[in-house]
Amino acid sequence: MNRNIVIELLLIIALVLLTLTALDYNPYWMPMGLHLSVLLGITILFILFATFVWREQGGDERERALLNMSDRFAFLAGSTVLMVAVLVEGVWMHMGDPWVLGALTAMVAAKAVAYMYYQNRH
Repeated sequence: MNRNIVIELLLIIALVLLTLTALDYNPYWMPMGLHLSVLLGITILFILFATFVWREQGGDERERALLNMSDRFAFLAGSTVLMVAVLVEGVWMHMGDPWVLGALTAMVAAKAVAYMYYQNRH
C-alpha cells in the first residue's frame, strides 16, 4: 500500500474520531479546555488533509479521471449533507443556520467559478 494512502487514511480516521468527540459537547464530561483542544486537533488534521488533497496530481489520463470522479463525489456528498441540513431546519420551522447556508452557497459558487475558469483557460 502506498505510504501517502496510509497517511491519508490515518488522517481521515483521526479527523472522524475527533469530530465525533466534539459533536456532542457536554461540560460535565469534557471540560472547556479539552473541548478547545479537540477543536484545535480537528483544525490541524483538516489542514494536513487539505495539503494532501491540494498536492494530488494524476500522472496519466486514468489517474486524472479517478481524481475528477473522487472530487465530484466529494462535492456531491458535502453539498447533499448541507442541503439535507437546510431542509431539516426548514421542516422544523427553524431559521436557516447562516453557516450552513453560507457553506452550501460557497461550495456551489466555487464549483461554478472554477468550472468557468478552467473552461476558458483551456
